[in-house]
Amino acid sequence: MNVKYLFFALMLIISDAAIAQKHTISETFKVRGVCDMCKERIETTALDHKAKTAVWEAGTQLLTISFDSTKTSAAQIGKAIANAGHDNEKAKSADDSYKKLPDCCRYSRSDNEADAHALHGITGVVLEESIKGKLTPLSNATINNIHADEQFTTDSSGVFHFETKLPAQIVVSYVGFKSDTITVNSSEMLSITLKNSVNSDLTEVIVTSRTPSSYVSTLSVLNKLNLGVGELTKAACCNLSESFETSPSVDVSYSDAVTGVKQIQLLGLSGNYTQLLTENTPEIKGFASHYGMTYVPGPWLEGIQLTKGVGSVVNGYESIAGQINIEEKKPDNSEKLFVNTYANTMGRLEANINTAHKLNDKWSVGLLAHGNYSDRKVDDNNDGFKDLPTGSQWNIINRWKYVDNNGWIIQLALKAMQDKRYAGQTNFDRFKDIGTTNAYGVGIDAEQYSFTSKIGYIFPQHKYKSIGLILSANRYTNNAYYGLSNYVGKQSTVYGNLIYQSIIGNTNHKFKTGLSFSNENYNENFNTLIFKRNEIVPGAFLNILMTYPISLQHWQV
Repeated sequence: MNVKYLFFALMLIISDAAIAQKHTISETFKVRGVCDMCKERIETTALDHKAKTAVWEAGTQLLTISFDSTKTSAAQIGKAIANAGHDNEKAKSADDSYKKLPDCCRYSRSDNEADAHALHGITGVVLEESIKGKLTPLSNATINNIHADEQFTTDSSGVFHFETKLPAQIVVSYVGFKSDTITVNSSEMLSITLKNSVNSDLTEVIVTSRTPSSYVSTLSVLNKLNLGVGELTKAACCNLSESFETSPSVDVSYSDAVTGVKQIQLLGLSGNYTQLLTENTPEIKGFASHYGMTYVPGPWLEGIQLTKGVGSVVNGYESIAGQINIEEKKPDNSEKLFVNTYANTMGRLEANINTAHKLNDKWSVGLLAHGNYSDRKVDDNNDGFKDLPTGSQWNIINRWKYVDNNGWIIQLALKAMQDKRYAGQTNFDRFKDIGTTNAYGVGIDAEQYSFTSKIGYIFPQHKYKSIGLILSANRYTNNAYYGLSNYVGKQSTVYGNLIYQSIIGNTNHKFKTGLSFSNENYNENFNTLIFKRNEIVPGAFLNILMTYPISLQHWQV
């Protein structure tokens, strides 16, 4: 398979098929909640009801969403969130939905709990504003109390009165005017004016907020640093190994001065003691771990979770100094079309194309493509060796995602990569000098192909309970020469992980348990020596998190 030509063909197809994104708006409104479980429920519900992005902050109680105004609205999304049990400025949750929430998610439904169940008399008047600005009482205007499922009409003076619990949401409607929803928080007299459209100048208000580019979750017992896109853009990173240059938590150093390969250090220990995960799947390990961080282009990154010290055993036991999990862009919330190019004076050329398309309400597909090329021999320190390796790399991911309203989530990813790099003395000619003592040279020709699938099910009536299955297969080959030495390495990996998550009593106490399996086959040829090994590691794990008012305790096996 010639990945180079496939890459250029895909670039042409994507460029011709790209359609500019339209009708996308953002809105922020208050949604009541308490914990991380509330956050997951609120954001998932918004995304399930056609929101493109959804971010809820527990501290401010604000939900920021973006959506296609031709397919949905903030009111519809707010109503869906209310049906999930969370009061918000767009809709109030029914009592039955609220009572289905776990105990730890029971937020206060009133600023004064003593008044939460008291009835308050609501009196108001509905007026019509004419084109000339004259106010006239409207009789027979309809007032609908949403949560009590009651309907009232105004009298000949435009006045209405009823009793209800606060806060309440009422819908005011009248023939010839657009219905509107009003949130009533007190029993003060209401004056509602229905304006003629000629007098209305304000058509849209967009309120947005910005989440921190990096933060440590105060609700997690692990020392986990979350790096978002905002933090990654501070560094002109071309790949994952260069993404930590602005982060004080991770040290980045060269592990090989000839090939320019970098490694990370956590807690003073080299990268061998740090577990690298790609969306909770151990892809960068074994032979691929030496160069694997250069195989993840920067524009593909959606976020990085960095845990210092012992990490969770749910996704493997290799975390000693820390755990780094990278999140790549998903097809359901990635850019419709993103094109990025880069060039520098040292002869490096790079291009990236990200594209995504929503096939229907459930399926979405995305493509991430990367290519770089460098053929200039740079020797600024005049030591006779290249300062940077030359060569090329082509990298492609095809992603599919399925989400429905019944709790099923499926993700599929196909990846292909080819990396060729040449280093050594500047006068080394790889076409003539291989196997000779004319000059020292290094050549690396690596290929990697992988498939990953994730199947998850969230129980609709118990959002805190879920089961997931991760399956992946990976094939990595490296044909290389180092001076007079030749090396061929082949690695085949099959990985599976079954995870069940639930609570103990309430969501203050959670657990994850499951089974894992890993089969890694290694075959190495170094000159005339042959090394073979097969590592089969079945396993079982149990991770328990107990949360108490003054302390957090964490056990895992």
